[in-house]
Amino acid sequence: MKVHACSLMWGTAWERYGHLFAQTFDMWDESIDLTLVTDNSIPFFTRPKFVYLKDIPGYTHFKEQWEEHPVKVFVPDQHQWKYDAMKWVPQAVTPHYVISKSKWKDGDIFVWLDADTTFHSLIDQEWIEKVLDGHDVACLQRKPVHTEIGFYALRLNDKTRAAMKRFHDHYVNRTVFDLKEWHSAFVWDAAIDADPSITINNLNKTNDKTHVFPLSILAEKIIHNKGHRKPGGG
Repeated sequence: MKVHACSLMWGTAWERYGHLFAQTFDMWDESIDLTLVTDNSIPFFTRPKFVYLKDIPGYTHFKEQWEEHPVKVFVPDQHQWKYDAMKWVPQAVTPHYVISKSKWKDGDIFVWLDADTTFHSLIDQEWIEKVLDGHDVACLQRKPVHTEIGFYALRLNDKTRAAMKRFHDHYVNRTVFDLKEWHSAFVWDAAIDADPSITINNLNKTNDKTHVFPLSILAEKIIHNKGHRKPGGG
């Protein structure tokens, strides 16, 4: 069994906070590989395997469709992020593409990390197994609010592979526009919840519905600089 980490940096992410992700990623045990999806070359970060966003067919397909037939919802500015589908599509198509193109075995663990996370203590396979605790998925659920997907772990099997394909397909097939909200976390929940047999270790052991990351086991080793916590603000 191996652990595979994956993250996404595009636009100005590297300059704003991605370089801090890179500087602290040496806290991850060398047995854990990293796939980094980006739209730019990042010459100062040599550890990951790079995948370029333009080479992900689901992204280019959605981008072309969006440019030809954009879909907008007129809502107050403070809620507009929920319907900015073009902003969120990279987070949806990346996991399925990376998993499907990699020769990883069932039983391996896929770990998604937002690029605004930093690391302060050794992260190894044993700790990731502890986080997953025998389940198919480990994540920070905040029901009835959407899951906080700055981190999630999947044990690769038919069910979790299919869930990430559903996540991808909602955008590529434009069924995302049939959902109540169009941002990646809401759509990720829809993809996971479509299969009730998927077992989930909810890392949110509180009733909090806000920034639950530092209240979870993840805070032992990871900081999520979410939103306004990002360097320079969010």
